[in-house]
Amino acid sequence: MPKNLPSLKAKQLIRLLESGGCKFYREGKGDHKLYMRYVEGKKRVAPIDMGEREFSPPYKGVKMKTL
Repeated sequence: MPKNLPSLKAKQLIRLLESGGCKFYREGKGDHKLYMRYVEGKKRVAPIDMGEREFSPPYKGVKMKTL
């Protein structure tokens, strides 16, 4: 994972995840949305906090590694 990732807004992060093969899974608690994709036959799910204005590079790195 590159160390120089820029900050992204929620919609930008979702667009990036969808271009990588993730799909909307379901609504979570509060203002979270769950996105998923299958990796080697296993379902990977990551919650995205839609209430955040911008996501920090470490937050995005964790979500990218999860999916």
